[in-house]
Amino acid sequence: MRASVWILGLLAASACAPPAAAPPWPGHYFVDDFGAVHDGTTDDGPAIRAAIAACGATGGVVVFGPGVYAFTDSLVIDASSVTLRGVGRADAKELESGRGTVLYHRPRGDAVGGTALLIGHRDVPTVACVLRDLMLRGSTGKTGHLLWMAGVQYCHLERVDLFHNASVQSGSAALLVTCERETAPTTGCWFEQLHVFAAKNAGGEGHAIRIACRAAGYVTDLNFLHVKTNNVAPPGKAVWIERATEGTNANHRFVSCRFDGTAGATGVLVEGPRCSFLACTIDNPTGGDVLLEFTESGRDGAWIGNIDGALRDALAGREGAARTQGTSQATQSVE
Repeated sequence: MRASVWILGLLAASACAPPAAAPPWPGHYFVDDFGAVHDGTTDDGPAIRAAIAACGATGGVVVFGPGVYAFTDSLVIDASSVTLRGVGRADAKELESGRGTVLYHRPRGDAVGGTALLIGHRDVPTVACVLRDLMLRGSTGKTGHLLWMAGVQYCHLERVDLFHNASVQSGSAALLVTCERETAPTTGCWFEQLHVFAAKNAGGEGHAIRIACRAAGYVTDLNFLHVKTNNVAPPGKAVWIERATEGTNANHRFVSCRFDGTAGATGVLVEGPRCSFLACTIDNPTGGDVLLEFTESGRDGAWIGNIDGALRDALAGREGAARTQGTSQATQSVE
């Protein structure tokens, strides 16, 4: 009898017990759990790649703590719905302070020209990837492109610093957005509260932001909001929207952005049609020619408004290099 009562009581208690707790932060993968040291010297690349791989085909969030996560080989995100999230952007002058998250590309030995972080680069689009609250830093004289996004759709960068030190690769960029395959076009991406720094390029021109279509597909509808560039890599450009020899590179929007540079930097060059600049500032504290220039193909459907800074006469179809000082108050199409 007593045994029956004890068994019944045990069954009742089991029925009332709460279910087993779900794992904390489902879908989140902490890089430190995969062995990252984040001391700025140890190669944390294997730990970062393992955390990215853990996201699998369904995606997930790779979480970084404060500190400097060094890596030697390129990082690649080629699956959709993968987020890299830090704890905040580090001041470029205080990279070792531990106040933010820094991903630091440090190639081995004499290796030069590699890309720090690649997103996409598949035969089909990579969709809905996110970078948030971190700094991506290149290595002086070694890193080629800092962040290269190709065949990406509806991706989002928010509160990200791209700190691109001097490169030996001509045409390198801190942020390069392209279409490399007809089957993987690029469209609908957002870039918010970015600071893009491009340092002097020893191998030729280097750029802060470069947008190009290199296949029969398209690069369209990229949106830049509250983005600041510092381009000190003459004769590189703060922003270069290249003319597409095949395919389409068009319909990009810049709102409340600031483009700073130094003597010899070209400024903003628009060769793709139907691009707009609203409430942007173009400035050069060192007195060089930082200009907003639309080529003949770039003037097709272009739109500008409330641009503070220097505008090249090419905006009005003239070939001279005279500058208009002050603010262009009227919102107008560029004919």
